Amino acid sequence: MATRAGDVYEATLAVFDESADPQEPRTTTEVAAELDCGRRGAYKRLETLVDRGELETKKVGASGRVWWRPGAAASDLGDELARYRRLFDALGDPVYELDAAGRFTYVNDAAVELSGYDADELLGSSVAIGMSEATIERVTSIIGDLLVNETADSFTVEYEAIPKDGDPIPVENHIALRRDEEGTFQGTTGVIRDISERRARETEIDRTQNLLRNAERMGKVGGWELDVASDAVTWTEGTRRIHEVDDVEFDPELGDGLDFYHPDDRAVMASRIERCIDAGEPYSEDLRLVTAAGNERWVRAAGEALVEDGETHTVRGYIQDITDRVERERELQRTTDLLEHAEELANVGGWELDVSEPPYESVWTDELFEIFEMEPRASVTPKAVLEAVHPEDRARVEQVMDAYLDGEQRLETEFRICPDEETVKWLRVFSERAAGTDDVVRGAMLDITDQKTRERDLERERASLAALNSLHETVRKITEAVVDGSTRGEIERAAADQLAASDSYSFAWVADVDPRTGMVTPRVEAGVDGYLDRARIAVDSSSRRGGGPGGRAIATQEMQVSRNVFEDPTFEPWRVLAEEYGYTSVAAIPVCYEGTLYGLVGLYSDRQDAFGETERRVVGQLGEVLGHAIAAVERKRALLSDDVVEITLRDRTRFERPSLPDPGEGTVTFDRTIPLDADRYLVYGRATGDAVDIMEGLVASPADPHWEAIEVIGTESRTTRIQATLADPPVLGPVARHGGRISEATFDDGILLLELSLPADADTQLVVDRLSERSPEIEMLARRQTTGRTADGVAESALTERLTDRQRAALEASYYAGYFDWPRENSGEDVAASLGIGSSTFHQHIRRAQKQVFEGLLGDE
Repeated sequence: MATRAGDVYEATLAVFDESADPQEPRTTTEVAAELDCGRRGAYKRLETLVDRGELETKKVGASGRVWWRPGAAASDLGDELARYRRLFDALGDPVYELDAAGRFTYVNDAAVELSGYDADELLGSSVAIGMSEATIERVTSIIGDLLVNETADSFTVEYEAIPKDGDPIPVENHIALRRDEEGTFQGTTGVIRDISERRARETEIDRTQNLLRNAERMGKVGGWELDVASDAVTWTEGTRRIHEVDDVEFDPELGDGLDFYHPDDRAVMASRIERCIDAGEPYSEDLRLVTAAGNERWVRAAGEALVEDGETHTVRGYIQDITDRVERERELQRTTDLLEHAEELANVGGWELDVSEPPYESVWTDELFEIFEMEPRASVTPKAVLEAVHPEDRARVEQVMDAYLDGEQRLETEFRICPDEETVKWLRVFSERAAGTDDVVRGAMLDITDQKTRERDLERERASLAALNSLHETVRKITEAVVDGSTRGEIERAAADQLAASDSYSFAWVADVDPRTGMVTPRVEAGVDGYLDRARIAVDSSSRRGGGPGGRAIATQEMQVSRNVFEDPTFEPWRVLAEEYGYTSVAAIPVCYEGTLYGLVGLYSDRQDAFGETERRVVGQLGEVLGHAIAAVERKRALLSDDVVEITLRDRTRFERPSLPDPGEGTVTFDRTIPLDADRYLVYGRATGDAVDIMEGLVASPADPHWEAIEVIGTESRTTRIQATLADPPVLGPVARHGGRISEATFDDGILLLELSLPADADTQLVVDRLSERSPEIEMLARRQTTGRTADGVAESALTERLTDRQRAALEASYYAGYFDWPRENSGEDVAASLGIGSSTFHQHIRRAQKQVFEGLLGDE
């Protein structure tokens, strides 16, 4: 029966009104068939019409229900029973009638078949033929109550019918009371239904429900169903348990269920349900839930739509409490994060290796890939590890790995890896087989590069400290040997031997610097023979063979080192020699004193990165010690020798600058030169002619900064005695450093003529070359060797050798300044000022000098 949507209720009523008997009860299924709609839809319409009073309904059986129009029909029980009899006969159920005494007065064929008796055996027999005594008592009691209270005319009872043969049969008996017109009880009519299958189904359902309830409880799962039309929600016991809802009467609606979700997740859940209803889209989400008790839980909420005729009428789903799992996952993640952080901090990575059969694939943690600087991948084989091992360690590591794969219980070794061409890392790998893990072993690799670096640095520090201790002892011995040495050769030999004998150094040499050949020439070698001839070290630091430590030391007059000759690009010409002689570090130490370079010391060590800052500072003192000793020996030899070399020099450039005074004529004879410090000198002499004016002009002129001051200290006839202070003079300094002196200077028409006196064994050409470097226009006019010292001079030298440099300087300055004259031409304060010292210091030096001289003259020795 097709109807419009707006006439659904009229169409439903028409099913009853248009039938032959509107008051005849109809089932929901019959009405749905008439209306051509679903059973659920018909049920809702019928319920609505009952609420409106247009239909009546009653439950039939365990789950059935009938509907009819109210009216005069079924006014007496007999007619109603007749209708029910026809209905149950049609369904094939057993039907019977009993009289007031409980004897059978009617049975149909189905009742006969159920009982197992013949109809003749049943009719007239007591109902006890098919019922137990307990069932008879219960039924009799119910009937008695109904007759007294008149609350109802029928009832249903379940029991086990007792057939003639066979096992008891579970039945459901619908019993109706019969009365006559006066209301007197006449007996009962019953309709019996075999409920064996239903009982079996109910038992199975109960068992299944128990299993489901246990599964819900154990799995913390609950089911639910949403009726889309009414928004009614049905929850299972498990769902109530998850929501901690204790009220069994709680009947939630959709909005109530959504309210349980965490405020931050509620919109997500609402959106998923909306899409499920509108589009039939299933969903599964992990969300937070706040229970009725206020506890926050994580749940997995899932749902799917039941669609009919393109419309969703029901949504069913489940909800599972996954709080424990989420907490475990969080704890696992926290533990994983901590382990990864610990791995990162400790530079350690874990590995697992399947040793059951080749290729023995292993699984690595991310940190291990970081250590090897490899892209993360699922597994790595031992072969891949070996490819990254340093070539020098590969054979040993392969041997250790093979032994472990063959069953060795413990693996522990250290090796280097080369992630790229420039990087080298040290690793320590360790593993120990655990019981029951023959096929899978686990271990770790630790990046110990920093530890190895610290150990290497510590070892270097220890070696450096040992070298330093040895070096201090060596320097002490060298100093003692230098003090005892009477010649330059003895001093140089003692120094080289002590250096080569030290545990810190392999060999040493002392060499001359020859500006004429441009090469370094050997004087002494210790711990090696012929090395310097093969090395061929040049003087010019800009050349290939002069760019190493030796050439640089000569050019700068400062110590130069190469701490690793195999990595120093300037040492490339001598690397073959370094491999042959087995050294790694080199120091070149200039032998200097007061600006004069006397030679060069070469020092070689097999310690890598030797000659650190502290070691350089100590070694650098050797150059000063040797330079001072050699200068003293040269000075002593010059003082004691009778032979001197006199040379005459000419300098055309001294007075060609317009800022200098007009040249004149005059001579200056230098009687004594006293060094004040490394670059300043105090000169005493006698001047004639215009020499004093010329020198005063030099002091006043900014063009010649070497003349700091000149002072007239006395006159004798035509000679003026002078005192001059010079700073880094271009001629006087180099000459004095080579043991010589300027005996006379003559100014003649703007040309300066110099007469120099040098020790007999002095390298005259070297002195001239040094002077030419300072003043390019100097040229040597004459050279001659002569006897320049008397026996008195020897005695004087013997006396003054007892003095210190400061005492000698104070004594000489006092003498030439007229301090000992009477009357004194200069006071002690004047002489002290010229020397740049205090008055008390000056007088202390003078008194001690006088004592030494007198002891030399008058003492027992």
